Amino acid sequence: MFKRILTLAAACLLLLPLLLPAAADVLIEPRNSFYERNAEQCVPLNRLFYINGEDGYLSVNDEPGSRRETARLLNGEQVFIMFTYDRSGKPWGVYEHGSDTGWLPMGGLYPVHDVFWFMDEYADELYPYTGDNEALLSADSIVVWPWPGAGTDGYTFPNENLQWLDVTTAYTDPDGREWGFIGYFYGRRNVWICLADPANDAIPAFHPAPEPQLYPQPDVWPLPDDPGRFPWLAVGLAAGAVIVTVTLLLVFWKPKPSAE
Repeated sequence: MFKRILTLAAACLLLLPLLLPAAADVLIEPRNSFYERNAEQCVPLNRLFYINGEDGYLSVNDEPGSRRETARLLNGEQVFIMFTYDRSGKPWGVYEHGSDTGWLPMGGLYPVHDVFWFMDEYADELYPYTGDNEALLSADSIVVWPWPGAGTDGYTFPNENLQWLDVTTAYTDPDGREWGFIGYFYGRRNVWICLADPANDAIPAFHPAPEPQLYPQPDVWPLPDDPGRFPWLAVGLAAGAVIVTVTLLLVFWKPKPSAE
């Protein structure tokens, strides 16, 4: 019996490196009541966006399409949209930051330029990679990039244990260099490597991220047009009504004279 337990433990240790990447792929779900009730209808997105409302801000709602406003975010702030939900043909996204969570209309968001932006923008120039990893295996180090031609954020790794690299998609830049897309590399996901020059960390930017074109922020912070959107405002109005009522009673109410 004891020998069988030792054998099982040894097998688990051998499988551990294979289980770790799978555990890393588990979706993180927001602590949001609407999402919890409608998780099956929500689509994972996991992308970073700028707030970009026409009025200079976006209202955060407790659920898609609701008139209950729980907060406001100014244009230029960044939010990480975890899942989207389609309500009557209009997509909404849920975010979570610390204890804050809520839903935003996707039409008021501007995507932060990242690897997904590049792959959408240059989808017609991408093709399946059919080569080998010979250039990678012979390099002294490997530089990974957010996307080909990003020009910044290149990160250098030592060339170790690269036999398992899986290049799935390729791209050839304007100077004829071939690039490869890798879904996972040393803890980093969705990166690109210049297959033609993998150790070069000084490749100039030829596809830099453009400056986001956002609506300006408001000059004056607007008050909500619906008191019900801000619970504290409704409470203040109710308290004011009570004070006015008590004041009127004190002014106009007179006690009846007592009978002798």
